[in-house]
Amino acid sequence: MRWTVCGCSSQSGQMAGLVSPKPIPYSQYSSSYPRAPTASSIHSFLSDTPANAAAQNSHQVIGSAQPAAGAQGTGYMGMNLNMNQHQHLNLGMNLGHASNGAGLGVSLGGVAAAAGLGNVNVPGMGGPPHVGGSPGPGSVHGGSVGTAQDDDKIYALVIDLMDPETRDLALLELSKKREQYDDLALVLWHSFGIMPALLQEIVSVYPMLSPPNLTATVSNRVCNALALLQCVASHSETRQLFLNAHIPLFLYPFLNTTSKTRPFEYLRLTSLGVIGALVKQNDNNTVIHFLLSTEIIPLCLRIMETGSELSKTVAIFIVQKILLDETGLTYICHTYERFYAVGTVLSNMVNQLVETQAVRLLKHVVRCYLRLSDNVREDAWGCWWAWVGGGEESVGKWIVRGFGGGKEEVLAKAAWFMYWWGVPTFQFFSAMFFIDTWQYFLHRAMHVNKFLYKAFHSWHHRLYVPYAYGSLYNHPVEGFVLDTLGAALAEWITGMTTRQAMMLFMISTFKTVDDHCGYSLPWDPLQMFSGNNADYHDIHHQAIGIKSNFAQPFFVHWDTILGTKMTREELQKRKKLNAAKME
Repeated sequence: MRWTVCGCSSQSGQMAGLVSPKPIPYSQYSSSYPRAPTASSIHSFLSDTPANAAAQNSHQVIGSAQPAAGAQGTGYMGMNLNMNQHQHLNLGMNLGHASNGAGLGVSLGGVAAAAGLGNVNVPGMGGPPHVGGSPGPGSVHGGSVGTAQDDDKIYALVIDLMDPETRDLALLELSKKREQYDDLALVLWHSFGIMPALLQEIVSVYPMLSPPNLTATVSNRVCNALALLQCVASHSETRQLFLNAHIPLFLYPFLNTTSKTRPFEYLRLTSLGVIGALVKQNDNNTVIHFLLSTEIIPLCLRIMETGSELSKTVAIFIVQKILLDETGLTYICHTYERFYAVGTVLSNMVNQLVETQAVRLLKHVVRCYLRLSDNVREDAWGCWWAWVGGGEESVGKWIVRGFGGGKEEVLAKAAWFMYWWGVPTFQFFSAMFFIDTWQYFLHRAMHVNKFLYKAFHSWHHRLYVPYAYGSLYNHPVEGFVLDTLGAALAEWITGMTTRQAMMLFMISTFKTVDDHCGYSLPWDPLQMFSGNNADYHDIHHQAIGIKSNFAQPFFVHWDTILGTKMTREELQKRKKLNAAKME
């Protein structure tokens, strides 16, 4: 897998930097999966497990709240993740039929609460969001025991999933009941052929992803299937099985899409909900290890930049959960490319939030920044990254943190010095060198070219005896090209912050005024700074020295190198020679 990072590329299966704006070809996905996601291979995944073999022989749905003996921990479909049973993740799409067609609603449930979303209605979507009601049949946690009749309805719907003709309605009804029936995940997992049927629904739309021709009807159907997968991923007894089966990999082609149409947006959002169900809990170290071995971080970063507000919120929630895990934090901060990728996207989100003012997103961005600052190695990267693209405000927290002893402390102090003193000093002197170079050659050209001198620069040389108020007495064209444009280019080329540029322009202006004041003051710090002072520039304004001392306003190196420097002693010698010739 190749991810493009600022003109460079990294060839690995792991996230090495900022995600490329181009979608990943499906052919690259299929080659990286341990098992090809085809309908025939999916059905074969479950054929060897004891529970599925028993179900296949009896052709019955296993409806027990507990898995069959020997079934737990076996088979292909699985994942283990402790889940607060009163905080069900409900990030999937719930489909309901309205009078004008299929209505689609989004409920963000447990992850929404954690992400600060609450109950959110998606604009332009028909039908209200589905919110879990009172505990339903089979509920253990709601304090009531469902009737056999209610259980039979669930089992009948599960059986209908096996029939392609009745599957659409079964997906719709089961997606509505997934919060009311707590053991639905067990029924889905341990019933023969159900998981392959759900995966078959997912795989069947792969050809519609590129080129993008996904319809709303197909998207709604797949979103219902994803909602049931989310149910399985949320259950404490099926999470590890879900993860062991590598089922999240089947969702990555959906996350890799870039189309802005609603069917694709809903598909991405529901797929993110499944991943969010896995990372939501505190005891998710196994999940984090699995996700770090995949492309989930680049995919989330892309969605954080280009997705809708809901998709961005869920994507950054996933990244935040990865950062909260010590392994995830270490992984992201291990290389500059990874840290720069995350930091750049977060910085871009902050810039976007200036316009959108989405408080939910800002909260998660701040949490990600704070968590990043918990890694000592990151503090050095943070200082460097903030100088390159983040600005001084985004790096303040890297500097004020306390550090441990040893090498980390030395590295932190070195990074602190580089950020606050080393880099700004280098930028400042580089800008001064650029301004001197710009002014020297343009200034000299105006003295060499008769038209430029007569039309523009002669205005300034009306001051035979310079004085402070006449320091910037120039033709408007000369003032813009020589002074304004040169300073602006110096700021842009050196990458200065606004504060640094203000300081540079202020010192440059003071220096120009001081060089024209006509007084060589012994304790003037601006005149002590370099040999380019009032005495040096006064020679240039005299008739004898008008072809000398072009350097302005800081240093005299170009006059020295190119032989146009004239000292006060040389000026006096020339005056004596001219006087002798006159006699």
